[in-house]
Amino acid sequence: MVSVKSLLATAFAALPLSSAYITNIATPASAKAGDTVPVTLTAAIYIQNWDDFGIVWGVKPDSWDCGRDVCVGRRISYTSLYPNNQPKPGQFTIDLTIPDDLQPGDYNIVAAIPYLVGASGLTQIQGHSANITIEA
Repeated sequence: MVSVKSLLATAFAALPLSSAYITNIATPASAKAGDTVPVTLTAAIYIQNWDDFGIVWGVKPDSWDCGRDVCVGRRISYTSLYPNNQPKPGQFTIDLTIPDDLQPGDYNIVAAIPYLVGASGLTQIQGHSANITIEA
């Protein structure tokens, strides 16, 4: 029979092998050019090591269809995550300033996140976006 102590030791030994990664972003439905808006990010546990290096923030017209590519449009900010600000599971908020010369219309706030996963050394970019209407 396996002891509780052995089970706990195994669970704690596995903790460094898992990490969190960003899975979603959300913004307010609308804002005005020049406003600072909170962007809520959600991070979930990943079973292996996962390092999100940072976030390239952009704003692009909602009409742009980039297919499977991650296109940020106009770059508006950068948030460094690695190594000191790695996300923890749950939600956190980053404030972004909407460019003050952005014309009214429907846009996407885009987060392009370069990351490294597993022992393979493979680096890729994941993208998340949220709709926002810029009002006059």
